[in-house]
Amino acid sequence: MKNYKIARKLIEQEKYEEAAGLLEAAGRDAPSSLAIHATHGMALVYAKRYEEALDVLEKKALPLDVTYQPALMNVGDAYFMLNNFEKAGLAFSAASKNDPLDPTAHYKLGKTLLLTQKTNDAHSEFAEAVRLFPDFPEAQFELATLLADAQQYPQAIEHFQKSIALKPENEMAHYNLGRSLLMTGKNAAAADRLREATRLNPQHGAAWINLGIALLSSGKPTEGKGALRRATEIPDSAIEAHMNLAIAALKEKDRDGAKQHYEQVLR
Repeated sequence: MKNYKIARKLIEQEKYEEAAGLLEAAGRDAPSSLAIHATHGMALVYAKRYEEALDVLEKKALPLDVTYQPALMNVGDAYFMLNNFEKAGLAFSAASKNDPLDPTAHYKLGKTLLLTQKTNDAHSEFAEAVRLFPDFPEAQFELATLLADAQQYPQAIEHFQKSIALKPENEMAHYNLGRSLLMTGKNAAAADRLREATRLNPQHGAAWINLGIALLSSGKPTEGKGALRRATEIPDSAIEAHMNLAIAALKEKDRDGAKQHYEQVLR
């Protein structure tokens, strides 16, 4: 057990390869130790040696206890990273049934279901993760995103706000909250969140576009057009930004300005 204890310390220090080596040797010395095999599999997952991790977890750890939650979760993680979402889903589903009070199992099952386009089931899993652990920023964000996609903006706003309170550096949470606020006509509040998204990522073109729209809708044409011009400097958002600038120009009866922006769109 000495090597096992040393390996646990190495994992805490993020020295996964060293830990995996020690645990492999420990597993040979104690082939019936569930803790050693499961921890070996975990170290291999952290070391991004996913196929080897699955070999250890499925052939050595789980045969000793098919309900061992850490092993089930690491099997799901390994399959997920190998883009085998069907098998990842089976593992996370087993984990969520094995321990229904594990919010991470529900969250990871939700992520897997989302990638296999089972949106309603994913929504249920994210909602359960949030119910079990409200201070779960990633689950709050994923649930809010699905609610926004379903145009359930008041509920989406609530969950985006919770996600931001827990993880304020999440640029996409600020962006999506801003979009949801914009869709409900709360233009000033939307501008605040979209401005924060651009601060966190100055190259987020869609955030600049939506900030421009929010500011224009708030009666701030100079600032709004400034944000849209900033978006024209970002390749992925340039065309849409010029379109919005053209529309703004037409509303101001500036036909020459609108023509210039339309010409940029057609280039």
